[in-house]
Amino acid sequence: MTTWVVQHGLMAAEGELPFEYATPLYDVLTVGPQHRDAQIERLLRRAAGMPSDLDVIDEHLGLLDDGVVLRSEGELGSVLAALWWLDVMRQRGVDLGRVRLAITPVLAPSAEIVRAVRDAQPIGDDLEPLLAIRRAIVADDDVLALTLDDISSTRRAWIANVAHLRDLLPDARGLDVIDALLLEHIGRDWNDAIRVIGNCLGSSSHRIGDRTLWDRIIALSEDRPAIHPRDHADDDEPTALVELALEGPIAIRYARVRRTALAEQVVAGRDVLEIRTYDRWVGGRFLTRDRILRAPALRRA
Repeated sequence: MTTWVVQHGLMAAEGELPFEYATPLYDVLTVGPQHRDAQIERLLRRAAGMPSDLDVIDEHLGLLDDGVVLRSEGELGSVLAALWWLDVMRQRGVDLGRVRLAITPVLAPSAEIVRAVRDAQPIGDDLEPLLAIRRAIVADDDVLALTLDDISSTRRAWIANVAHLRDLLPDARGLDVIDALLLEHIGRDWNDAIRVIGNCLGSSSHRIGDRTLWDRIIALSEDRPAIHPRDHADDDEPTALVELALEGPIAIRYARVRRTALAEQVVAGRDVLEIRTYDRWVGGRFLTRDRILRAPALRRA
């Protein structure tokens, strides 16, 4: 019987392996909409210009007659992907009793991955508590309540990574962890965007991909006043946080960046949401200036 490994991201182990890799999950669930109904979630993500891993689920369903190991790393994106997979499989009516869970460190060597897959245990009694955490993440409410105590002790450190979802809520300055990281490394003087992104990738405990960072640089460079355009005056304060200069096409390698005057004030403590609009998803919550949850209190501003 073949053992199939389902995971988020590309194959990690190399050489002659005692298992096969299934088509991986790729959705970056730290950004964009999530929803308790997988079909609605796919529509929401497509509307936001994002792909959906729902297209590979049919393939994974065909592997369940063999052995399936769900491998997840100890970081937010990988944990969210594992919870998503379990939830979608449950929505398809799958009995997940035979699915085993392998937990590995981030960037684990091949030998450690092989050992974790070999020793993986059935999800067992952790299934329902894990699905409850997934439902809390995708809920459209004002309280991001994550109950972790019902998860078995051997998996609690892994599932605790979901708490980092709170870092994606805006702080008192209106910045989430990605905004704050970028503004820290962009600085006052002109800098190559590719160098800024490289520094961010090397200094954050979050695994934030280069594409996510680049998309956020572009978003922060846009003037997005909170007031309606018809009420905008020529002397109104610009709301961009990043000044972006291109020496070619709109691409990372051609871009230079620096903080704007407003960004300097915001880094020092000013709330940018006083003048700048806001529209982002955190799990199942669509946040705007009129419906904001702040980190870490998780209450409406």
